[in-house]
Amino acid sequence: MRGVALGIVALIAVIFAFSGAGTLNLSRAGSGEVAKVEDLIITEQDVAFKLDELKSRILQENNGLSEEELDADILRSIAIEQLIGAKALLNHAINASMAASPKRLADVILNTERFQTEGKFDEDRYRYFIRNRGFTNASYQQSIADEMTRLQLLNGLRHSSFVTTKEIDRMASFISQTRDYYYLKLPLSEIDDLIDPSDAELNEYYQQNKMRFRSQESGIFEYIELSPDSVLSEFEVSEEEILERFEQENQDADDPVFRRAAHILFDIGNQKLASEVKSRLIKGEDFGKLAEQYSTDAGSSNMGGDLGFSDGSAFPENFEQALRSLRLGEVSEPIITESGIHLVKLLELEEASANIDSERERIISMIRQDQLDEVMPEKLSLLGELSYNAESLVDLGIEMGLKSGVSEPISRIGGSGIGVFPALVEAAFSDDVLLQKFASEVISVGDERYFVVKLKEHLLPEQKSFESVKQEVHEIVLESKTEVILDEHRRDLLAQLDGGQTIEEIAKAAGLEWQVVFGAKRWDQDLNAEVNGFVFGMIPDFRSVYGSFVSSDGHFYLVSLEQTDMGSPQALIAADRNNLISSSRMEFSNREIQAYLNGVVETSQVRK
Repeated sequence: MRGVALGIVALIAVIFAFSGAGTLNLSRAGSGEVAKVEDLIITEQDVAFKLDELKSRILQENNGLSEEELDADILRSIAIEQLIGAKALLNHAINASMAASPKRLADVILNTERFQTEGKFDEDRYRYFIRNRGFTNASYQQSIADEMTRLQLLNGLRHSSFVTTKEIDRMASFISQTRDYYYLKLPLSEIDDLIDPSDAELNEYYQQNKMRFRSQESGIFEYIELSPDSVLSEFEVSEEEILERFEQENQDADDPVFRRAAHILFDIGNQKLASEVKSRLIKGEDFGKLAEQYSTDAGSSNMGGDLGFSDGSAFPENFEQALRSLRLGEVSEPIITESGIHLVKLLELEEASANIDSERERIISMIRQDQLDEVMPEKLSLLGELSYNAESLVDLGIEMGLKSGVSEPISRIGGSGIGVFPALVEAAFSDDVLLQKFASEVISVGDERYFVVKLKEHLLPEQKSFESVKQEVHEIVLESKTEVILDEHRRDLLAQLDGGQTIEEIAKAAGLEWQVVFGAKRWDQDLNAEVNGFVFGMIPDFRSVYGSFVSSDGHFYLVSLEQTDMGSPQALIAADRNNLISSSRMEFSNREIQAYLNGVVETSQVRK
């Protein structure tokens, strides 16, 4: 029942009222419309949050990768497509009458680790988190509720997926099959030792392939960077400004009265019982004990019916009206809501009051953002104006108090430093910058970072000398010769196999290492993993099947698959069979969900 969660929801609902919040927007992310799915709008703020999420996940999964190496345009496109899919699924879930219960919503928020201190919900951490992301308490709860509703649909699809016993048996047979095979190894090092390209051969290859050994066209560029950090570094937020903003907010805020409520909840139809309990309360019986005895709200009955505080918006409207009409300690007449029949008691009144210490960080952030919003457009305009005819961007950067410098050589495919930004590289190699030697326009690279670049030195492609690339040529020639010899060996060995010889006979005659494997399993840990993997990738036949490959450690292998024995559905132990069922069901459900998502998006009205 919804009544079970009223107390928890009320706690969450009034948290921001103490600071006078309610209409906070995240000005940096902006709220402009990016796309629309049916009636659901995707804003710049949504895209910004999704981009942060994507970047974090990519950086976590790719150790050593820097954020500058990520392509902002590609990520933005991915983020928008994911948001469109999410909104389309949400629409379908809502149309299917799915929703997030207040109790479940409250549980999710209260049990979110980032909102906890020493395992308990921390109001200040919650407030700070959602303020910094531009949410009001209501809008944050709505975003979580939307996500929970969407996941209901996805989980329904996921749990409705199934795999038949016949399919599992077929896969179990496939997985448990065994194979017999021979293989020999020809170390490439032995071939490399036989090959020693002469200087004449290397020079001949160099002369015939000179175009492969030219330096890339590149440039060295001066640059100026304009970023929030550089703009705000010249500003300090004084205590007077903080106090002034705090007092202004308190003057503007319509501080509500918070009422702490308790209730005894009865099922619809139990009007008679509610009236009887009301009579017992009038006679002086304890409200808390009666709540524990009769209330069907499992979430509050063991706390004497205590629901916590409300600012007038946490409970149903007629519930709130009754609460506002009560004096301290007074109990209402029976009230009917969707949850049931309530007897409501007013436990406590509290006036909202803001605390400067708890609001200091938020106020500083807002003041600095206001400063940025005021100064950044001026700086951008000034940068574009002054850089146009500037002789030196480095000197101009110093004059403007902005970060400036000279890049490492950057080619048309990028480089280090500012060369990791594709938009900057494109601007740097434009005709205006590279040929006309003008400063570029102001280029945005995301996250409110802007650059201007100007050519300092144009480095044209040059022919590299033979001596400077001799080692590179040696490796190319060596690899080419090795491939020729390997191909000759492969043809010769396969011819011997076709002639009726076995791998064992061939290996013994050539003094090569060979092995025979009987009853090999697909993932046998005791076997050569690459050879075994290659064997199980071969298509069996009624006769021997031959194949060859070069391993990752540089050895040539010749393989003869002699026999394949199909496994049995009963060959897997119970644990392995259960894992197969789980993994197969997950694989099938993921495919079905993706197909469903594609269909939902295709049939939705999407506007970008």
